[in-house]
Amino acid sequence: MSLLTNLISYWKLDGNSTDTVASNDGTDTGVSYLGLTPVTDDFNSYSDGNLNGNGGWSGDTAFQVQGSVVREGSKAVSASSASPVFIDKNGTSMFPNGQATFYFRRTTTTGILRFLLFDTNSSGGRVHIYIDDNGNVNYYNASTIVQLGSYSTDTWYSITVQWRISDKKARYSFNGGTYTAWDTTEVEFTNGLSYCRVQVSGTGTSYLDYIAESDVSVLTGKINQGASFNGVTSKIVGPSLGSIAGSQDLSIACWFKTTQAPTNNPTLFGARTVTPILVLRLTESTNGKVGFTVRDSNSTLITAESTSTYNDGNWHYAVGVKTNGNIELFIDGASVDSNSATFSGNFNDMELSFGDNVGDFYFGSVDEVGLWNRALSSGEISQLYNAGAGLPYPLTPTVSPFPMFLMF
Repeated sequence: MSLLTNLISYWKLDGNSTDTVASNDGTDTGVSYLGLTPVTDDFNSYSDGNLNGNGGWSGDTAFQVQGSVVREGSKAVSASSASPVFIDKNGTSMFPNGQATFYFRRTTTTGILRFLLFDTNSSGGRVHIYIDDNGNVNYYNASTIVQLGSYSTDTWYSITVQWRISDKKARYSFNGGTYTAWDTTEVEFTNGLSYCRVQVSGTGTSYLDYIAESDVSVLTGKINQGASFNGVTSKIVGPSLGSIAGSQDLSIACWFKTTQAPTNNPTLFGARTVTPILVLRLTESTNGKVGFTVRDSNSTLITAESTSTYNDGNWHYAVGVKTNGNIELFIDGASVDSNSATFSGNFNDMELSFGDNVGDFYFGSVDEVGLWNRALSSGEISQLYNAGAGLPYPLTPTVSPFPMFLMF
């Protein structure tokens, strides 16, 4: 049987909560999508002259697009000014967790170049990278300047910064080197980062090229992108699933990654009304266990719960399977618990829900979410888990060729 058989809805979560199968699109609140970056620019499409007014950049005219000194492509930006000058670009969205990389080059080691990322504007919380007038590359850990390395003139260097909302910290890599520890930012950000500023002052000329994202596993989904939930306001709400009989077989599944140890029951994914519910969730035992909870309109309630914990910051695959006489929870392709129940009530009018259990919010990531109106078999769940690699939509397993037998 195809894994697409009786698949009601599937959300890849690649930058949005659109249902790939049907029209059960979600409505996002406070959700960010992994693998994105607030500011991306290689400057190659701009004409020589002022950067101000191009691609959303706004600021001093000292920043010039030119093609003489570039790291990649055909264009980069130069700036020189004895007094401080700056230019800004506002990101298209707020990113609770994210990454930005930029490349710089200087003609002297006696000028100053600053690269800053803010949460909303130039007066908000910020990450601050400071290239000083003594040839050093630094970042701010609160008010303390921490040296990342040193630079030479007329050479391109890269700096990458990653940030996370869980403890509102950032870490840094200079020229592709090892990341620092997660440190406090200069000013604590509130919801994430989205606003970029470059500032130049002193002698010599500074060059800037290719602001972009880089591949990093902690900031991408299980397959392509994924959705990130901040544990405070983030949720995706979908439409009602209509009438569902108590005897109907159902299966729900999602990849998740979290470090949360909740004191409540945040939902990873499921469907619910006031009474009927069908949800995969973290349990309130504060130790990272996972539960699959089902309750019908007559308040018949049953849960299958893992004995192991899964809040280790790695991706895990959770599947809940309901029949009229049983529910079963699978984690990472294996059954971890099951319980028996007969559902005499119905599951009518349940609304789809990601990340929110009536105000109990999930902190972490979710990806590749599916809902079937049949019971997935253990073999099918193993195929979806795919030895930990996951199975991208349209959920076509790799089939090994039949062995060949030679006849003599």
